[in-house]
Amino acid sequence: MPFIILFFFGIGGTKTYLKTYYKSGTIKAEGWMEENQKTDYWYFYHPNGTLGSKGSFIKDKKSGYWYFYDQQSRLLREGHYESGNKENWWIFYDTAAIMRKVQFEKNARNGYCLIYENRVIKKAERYKNDTLKGSWTSMAAFKRDNPNASF
Repeated sequence: MPFIILFFFGIGGTKTYLKTYYKSGTIKAEGWMEENQKTDYWYFYHPNGTLGSKGSFIKDKKSGYWYFYDQQSRLLREGHYESGNKENWWIFYDTAAIMRKVQFEKNARNGYCLIYENRVIKKAERYKNDTLKGSWTSMAAFKRDNPNASF
C-alpha cells in the first residue's frame, strides 16, 4: 500500500504525518503518528474518495468527538470516545427525518435512547448493559416512570 511520511521533531520526540492510499491511488487515511501509534486528529476515506470518518486518537485509541459519514457524504453518526470506547451521548441519523440519541458507557448502551421523527421525540427507551429495560411512546408515561431522567 503506498504511503507518504512527513517528519516533525519536537520536545516529545518524532511526530510523523502519515498518508495511506488504496491500490487505486485514492487516499485511504491521513493523520499523525508518534511512537508507532496514532495520535491527534485523523481522517479516514471511503474508496470513492469521500470522507468516511474523522476524529482524534490518544496512544492509538479513539478519543474525543468523532464523526462518521456514508459514501455520499451524509452524516451517519457522531459521538464521544474515551480510550477507544463509545461514551456519553451519541447521535445516529437513520434517515433525514429519523434520528436517535443514545447514551453509551464502555461501548454498551447504558441509559436512555431518544428516538426523534421530524425533530420531535416519538419514543424513549432505557438500556442497562446493552439490554432494553423499558420503552415508552408517551412522554408523560416516560416522565412518570423516570422522574430523575435528564438529557
